[in-house]
Amino acid sequence: MKKALLIGLVLGLVAAWAVPAMAVDLTASGFIGMRGYVFQNAVPNGPLFVGVPIRSAFGFGFGHADERGAFMNSRAELQFTLRASEDLYGVFKFRMDSTIFGSDPANRYAAVGGGHIAVQVQHLFIDFRVPPKLPLWFRVGLQPVAIRPWIFYFNDCPAISVRTMIDPIKLSVTGYYAKMSDPSNWNTIGGAELYAIDMKLPLNFGSVSIAPGFFFAYQNIRDNNLYAFWNNAVFAGGRDWEQDYWIGVNADGKVGPAKFQVDFIYNGGQRENLVAADQDISSWLINGNVSFVFKKLEVGLGGRYIQGEDQTSGDVEGFQLPGGPNFGSESLPISGEFIVFDNGWFTFGPGWPGVGLIDGPSTYWPGYWDVRAFAYYQVLDWLKVGAQLGYIGDTEVHGDAIGNDADDDDSIGWEMDFGVNVQIYKNLALETGFGYLFGGKALSLAGGVEPENPWAVQARLMYMF
Repeated sequence: MKKALLIGLVLGLVAAWAVPAMAVDLTASGFIGMRGYVFQNAVPNGPLFVGVPIRSAFGFGFGHADERGAFMNSRAELQFTLRASEDLYGVFKFRMDSTIFGSDPANRYAAVGGGHIAVQVQHLFIDFRVPPKLPLWFRVGLQPVAIRPWIFYFNDCPAISVRTMIDPIKLSVTGYYAKMSDPSNWNTIGGAELYAIDMKLPLNFGSVSIAPGFFFAYQNIRDNNLYAFWNNAVFAGGRDWEQDYWIGVNADGKVGPAKFQVDFIYNGGQRENLVAADQDISSWLINGNVSFVFKKLEVGLGGRYIQGEDQTSGDVEGFQLPGGPNFGSESLPISGEFIVFDNGWFTFGPGWPGVGLIDGPSTYWPGYWDVRAFAYYQVLDWLKVGAQLGYIGDTEVHGDAIGNDADDDDSIGWEMDFGVNVQIYKNLALETGFGYLFGGKALSLAGGVEPENPWAVQARLMYMF
């Protein structure tokens, strides 16, 4: 039986390669967007931000503790899908960003400035089913790697992925091999790879539906001091080698008018440093939300806890993400719980990093916890409003996640957010929002500087096709 299956697989591949090129169905999709921000003490995370004041990594200017900023820029994505059959297609996806309006890549100010930052090839892959009609699909090339993206990982990577659906239980299984970095093609002194498996099992019991899931991810980083920038001074000597792994269990579901989502992820591993002592890695996070839908009204509660770094510990106790600070993605502001703190709440279009006190979790998760209450109301077919109130606390030990004074403070503050989304046409939408953070002691800066409360106003006009 195994020999027959192997012979059939080989013959199927030969037959597929021998078929002459044929016509394909070509479809195009994407968006054109423009956005603007006005903000205070919330660092811009997206485009090149030019001019004074120089802003620090935690969002406040050096010597300018209460600076305000504003910018506008545009982005477009264009994806071509070339489908030969239900079992074979290819994808080209391009992304185009402008600089901040009024400047150009050389920072030469002009009345009509706005030249491009870059035109990027975002996706370039082939997706095919293994002949002869085996329940296996391969995707090879530059592709999105998404594993619980709102809390764990989303990036565009050169990768090979394989997926299958196990009948009759409908268990979906996806495996990934992704090359995150390879600074040298001649040896293995520097580079990073990610290996992962992600599983989901949907279950339905009348009005109750639940989809439990599990994933395991492993990364191997060989640095040789090529990437020595980490979020703790103890790593300043650079890493020589690091292995991380993540074990995640999760569930999405719906019970009558209630829907819920919950994630638990453990992060373990080991880091060998060139100068400092070697370190063990151990951290965890939990994230969840539940909401109730009553016709046009949705109300809910959400929260998360992310273990923070102990600045006096010899080990790594903060939650790391695949790749670390050197392999971040601008594809998606993963968190999206607030406007000011992490940017991304109440958005309906494609991900697009904006402003926030933390640099979206495309790098590593700072230590914090939050709880929030939110409500959305569909006023009219074309008008939706939202509001939320949340508290954010600090879980770092002997230090703070954002501020840098000498105290170990616990309160980042209370944030309130308001949003209005307008569907102008079927494919054209305007998204607006305002967020205000009543800052706590954990935002205090060195020297006893107390920055004014951070706030941000945002607007995005999106044409999606």
